[in-house]
Amino acid sequence: MAYKPSIYKYRSLSIKEWANRIKDGDRQALSQAITLIESSNVEDRQLAQSLIDFIEPWTGNSLRIGITGPPGVGKSTLIDKIGVVFIGQSHKVAVLTIDPSSALSKGSILGDKSRMAHLSSQANAFIRPSPSSLNLGGLALYTREAMLLCEAAGFDRILIESVGVGQSEFLISLLCDMTLLLLQPHSGDEMQGIKRGVMEWADMYIITKTDGETLNGSNKTYIELNSILNYVPRKYSFWTPKIVQLSVISDLGMATLLDNIDLFYNLLVDENQLYKLRLKQSETYFKVQWAKMIEQYILMNRSNVELINFLATEVGHGNMSSEKAFDKLLKFIFATLK
Repeated sequence: MAYKPSIYKYRSLSIKEWANRIKDGDRQALSQAITLIESSNVEDRQLAQSLIDFIEPWTGNSLRIGITGPPGVGKSTLIDKIGVVFIGQSHKVAVLTIDPSSALSKGSILGDKSRMAHLSSQANAFIRPSPSSLNLGGLALYTREAMLLCEAAGFDRILIESVGVGQSEFLISLLCDMTLLLLQPHSGDEMQGIKRGVMEWADMYIITKTDGETLNGSNKTYIELNSILNYVPRKYSFWTPKIVQLSVISDLGMATLLDNIDLFYNLLVDENQLYKLRLKQSETYFKVQWAKMIEQYILMNRSNVELINFLATEVGHGNMSSEKAFDKLLKFIFATLK
């Protein structure tokens, strides 16, 4: 397999040398490490796992913030704003954004970075868009590994922007210490649709675009949301999820949002919850992701892919039932593993 020169440059290094480049702040080494972990090539996957194992002792020293909400609600705009504030507070900010992949072309636009003009110009910011590759849950398959690499590179504020909002989007809360759910004014019906999904996992609710003609709508949404939250189970005994009405144009609510982020993080530390949370995150993330990892492992084998395509055609032509196709595929895979 032919590799790009930049990939080859780092593949020629030992794992220790590559890891040290990342730890020393080499942005290209970090970027190419993330490219490596996103690869489906068998050799790349083995190398990526070795790299993650090596840098793991350097991870965990950040505040991980997940930001989710429906398309157009202002996720990228908010990240641009608070990211610059964090840098002004002497933090290093890494942003991992997930763009939806097309079911037809498998491609992604990866345009989030262009909507973070202020943050992307900062020396202490790193922005990495990744395609979802049709992965459910609002994240890319290896977002967690990318986050660990950023922590190893010294970024102490990790902002993860999910694809959008939906019932399966709770996965972002399994990666992050704090989950912000963004909602637009006049989103009462929308809240009813998602309240049993990600709303149960959110630690703060942000009503965006609270200005001008939408101010009254924001106030109405605040009242509706406050009522709905009476029926949403609390994640922590020491924290009641906050509702913040926000305008990035006038900075309305920005100070309240940032104060509550600090307050929540400090409470996690003071209540000895952060370490327990990280362990629970790892355990739950494994339970959610293991099937996807096995699927990708299976698809690395060309013979498996050819058989899957053949069986899909047979089922599509009515020559074989789905159940029989599953049975044939499993028998073939198990025989290959042996």
